[in-house]
Order: sequence, then C-alpha cells, then structure tokens
Amino acid sequence: MSGRLAVIFSVLLLCACGSGRADDDIFRDKLISLGTATINGTFHLVGSRLCDQVNQDRSTNLIRCVPYNTVGSAYNAKAVANGGLTMALSSSEVAYTEFMLSESRGTGASQLRAVMSLYAKPIMVLARRDANIADVTQLAGHSINLGNIGSGQRHLVEMLMKTLGLTVRDFNEVSELNASRMGEAFCQGRVDVIVESLGNPSPFYKKMIEDCNGVIVTFPPEVIAKLLAENPLMTQQFIPGGLYRGYAEPVSSFGDVTLLVTNAGVSDQAVSRFVDSVMNNLSVLKRTTPELSTLEPETMFSAGISIPLHPAVTGYLKTRKKR
Repeated sequence: MSGRLAVIFSVLLLCACGSGRADDDIFRDKLISLGTATINGTFHLVGSRLCDQVNQDRSTNLIRCVPYNTVGSAYNAKAVANGGLTMALSSSEVAYTEFMLSESRGTGASQLRAVMSLYAKPIMVLARRDANIADVTQLAGHSINLGNIGSGQRHLVEMLMKTLGLTVRDFNEVSELNASRMGEAFCQGRVDVIVESLGNPSPFYKKMIEDCNGVIVTFPPEVIAKLLAENPLMTQQFIPGGLYRGYAEPVSSFGDVTLLVTNAGVSDQAVSRFVDSVMNNLSVLKRTTPELSTLEPETMFSAGISIPLHPAVTGYLKTRKKR
C-alpha cells in the first residue's frame, strides 16, 4: 500500500509541477510589469497612461499591464536586460550604454530590445534666481542635486560634470535626492541647482520657474558642441518658447529620447498585443498627458533607437507596410 501511495504522490507532484510551468508560461504572456520611476515623476505618469490604455483592451488583447515605481532609467534598463521587468521606460542613451556593456562584461549578447520611441527630452538645468548663475560654466561653488543612484537624472548630471571638468569637490554641497524630493528642496532654498530631462510642457518645470524662483541656466554653444562630441547619441534640442513665464523664445539645449524597452525573451504575443493596443488607440493616448501629445507613427519606431527592436515590433512594421 505504501508503495502505491508513493507512486500516486509522485504522479500528482509531477502533474502539479507541469501545471505550474504551464501557468507560469500563461502568466508570463498575460502580465506585463512595466518599470517607471519615482511615483511623482514623469516616467511613472507616462508608464501608467500606457498601461491604462493597454488595460482598456484587456478583454480582447488578453494582457494585463501593471506599472511599477522604480529608482529610474538606469535601473530600468538593467532590470529589463536581466529579466526582472517585462518592459520599462529608459532614456535612449542609457539603454544603449546598458546594451553595449553586456559584451564588455563577458556575459554574451544583451537581451535588451526596443519597443518604441516616445518623446524627446531636452536637458534643463534650473538654478535659484538668487544664486546668480547665468550659464552652466558658473555652476561650481554652489549646491547641486546629483539625483538618486540608478536614475537617469544621476547619469545626466555626471555626464554634464565630466564635460565641464567638474567633480563633487567643486560644489559647496551635493545631495542625492529623487525627483519628487529634489523639487521640494529647490523650492525651500536648500539646493541651488537641479538637473532634469522631461518632455515639454512640464508641470514640474512650470512650478520650479513660476512658483519657486527658478531660472533656466543656458548652455553656451561651445559647451553644447563639446557635449555632443563626447556623447554622440545625444542631439541638439530646444526648450520651446512660450511654455514658461519669462521665456518667450526657444532655449538651446541637448538631450535624447524616452524609449520603451523590453527583453528579447518576452513572448512575441505579449509584445505584439501591447503594440497593437497602443497604435490602435494612439489618438486617445496622445490626449492623456503632454509628454505623449507629440507621438507620431512615422517616428515611434526609429527616433533615438540605437538598440535592436524586439522581433514582434519588426513583425508589426512589416505587416503595417503591406497594408
């Protein structure tokens, strides 16, 4: 009898394990975990809007999208490449850097893939008016927020410091605040300089400039030229005029774009259905937030994308051309 029970138990265990693997596969194809950034940041808002749109169609696309707040762009690219997240938002420059690091680590080809390009992100350096900083060559000697470790913001500040030949020792104080805490510190006068990269128009920029005594710090042409030479994935961009009080004319800057990235191992079905939901409801999605208002099908799968597209996206593009 004990032998028979052992056999029955073994069969049931195998069935349970097999069922678990099947459930895992189904779960993987139906649930998309989408990494964003801090809960009050633009990435989280944009990621939530993308998920909202995809979830509106869940009765037909059979997928569920859940936005997760994370520490930011650099973390997102690594987490997606390692399979910790299904998809995530990341800056194009950070995504490319993570993609290229795989071979240098000796870990083989990177699994990071692009899904779509979302919006341009000109860099904005803001200073408190009473700090009397006219351009970025005058940042030394003031207090600056570096951004939290793992964020795209931190990456940008370090990039800017490198081009200007500065280190943390050149500032009288540095902080490592995330996006939401950074704004609070700036408004309270505890930080002289903050750096951010958002789509425009931005409620955050508007508040910093119009309510918190902030001014846009300019980039001299020679600094922009050097930044672009040292960071070829960046492009010259402009902060449009007329968006913020006191700035009727465009302000010259540089930047990259926000990408939605995924892992090569994510099923074609999941990625394809996600893309279909976004593209079939693009006009609705464009009205959900200013950052997504400039989405255009002609550029969403090319602008700022320097890593391979996921195979499902390539398949979508081929199908679209035949229509």
